[in-house]
Amino acid sequence: MRTIFSFLIFFAISALSFSQESDSIVISKMQVVDLGLSVDWAGYNIGATSPEESGNYYSWGEKEVKSSYYRSSYLHSKDNAAVDIGESICGGEYDAATAAWGDGWRLPSISEVEELRDECDWTWMTYNGVPGCCVTGPSGNSIFLPAAGIFWGAKKQGIGEEGWYWIGDCAEDKECAKIIYIEASRYTPDFLAIMDIIDPITDAKKIGGQTIRAVREHSDAVQGDSVELNDTIESE
Repeated sequence: MRTIFSFLIFFAISALSFSQESDSIVISKMQVVDLGLSVDWAGYNIGATSPEESGNYYSWGEKEVKSSYYRSSYLHSKDNAAVDIGESICGGEYDAATAAWGDGWRLPSISEVEELRDECDWTWMTYNGVPGCCVTGPSGNSIFLPAAGIFWGAKKQGIGEEGWYWIGDCAEDKECAKIIYIEASRYTPDFLAIMDIIDPITDAKKIGGQTIRAVREHSDAVQGDSVELNDTIESE
């Protein structure tokens, strides 16, 4: 009986957290956001100009956007298999973030995303009418990761329900790379009630078109205040 009671209490707390008003949440619109971590994070995706925009979709290791994302159109493929372009492409010749923004911008490393996962609070919400995750760091600043979906073949899938963000590290399966994956169903009260942690890190095929949220070293950062947009934020 005590176990059931504890579960019900935990479920109630999780439900309250999921449905709480977000009047106090501040989403930064700055290009450079200090979350209080080892690197600064971009306030919006590569190819976007605001936090809620999807921006561009890239295959892993490619620097140009395409109209379709098939094995046959993947630059780093030979004999129907992915070509090894390195264990990490962060800041190198295959980094789309560096190619697009320069000035020290790059794909995040797996360790930096693990830090984002472990040191920040993640909340599913709607910002300017777009579903996604608000990530709040130790500094109190927040970034918004829109659920921009993924480009498979010639069609975008999962918009509003899922977000797929490239990490600069290859996966153990060389056909795949590490990604940040967010999904609406993971942040429901039912799911939160039985999970100790929601791990956003997983693997995905390199050929798919995914979005990029870049990072840069603190020494390269442009200082700026976050912009409070409380009137445009809604909780799910």
